[in-house]
Amino acid sequence: MAYIFMKKTLMKRLTYMTFMVMNCLFINAQKKYEISSTGCSVNMYCQPGFLSDVDQDANPVYTARCTKDDINYGIYCIVLKTPISNLRAAEDEMVGYIEYMKADFEITSVKGYEKGFKLNNREDTRGLVDYWKDSKSNNWKLKAYTDGKIIGILYAFSRKELPEEKVNSYFNSFRLPGME
Repeated sequence: MAYIFMKKTLMKRLTYMTFMVMNCLFINAQKKYEISSTGCSVNMYCQPGFLSDVDQDANPVYTARCTKDDINYGIYCIVLKTPISNLRAAEDEMVGYIEYMKADFEITSVKGYEKGFKLNNREDTRGLVDYWKDSKSNNWKLKAYTDGKIIGILYAFSRKELPEEKVNSYFNSFRLPGME
């Protein structure tokens, strides 16, 4: 009798644990999205609707944003018509786009750029990260990369504290053309 009870209890626990593991996998699942014909891709937790436009320098700009669990995820992917071979100059160009975004998103406070990141440990890339607050009390985190040909700016924001691990997984999923 005790054996049957223990067996049933064990089965209930295994069923519960399996349910919890599967629930976590599906809740945090990301899907890969190609960014138009840029050769770039990103994994997102929600389905973005990519829009295309051109900036004042006639560079194609692709944007997307979606929301999952009260967290907004977004991306800007800019294809530079005139590639910048000097990575420091490319990083400066990336910062120019980010500065424009600050005004557009009504950013009221910033931590300041942390530089020195490389996408997928590639030496031919430059990246930075920053933390912001906006006029609606949203918490923002932004991570951007460039290889001098393309600028990718990824961001997440929410009224609540951002889950670093989840947001970083999204940021680190960005891929430039030719990257696995």
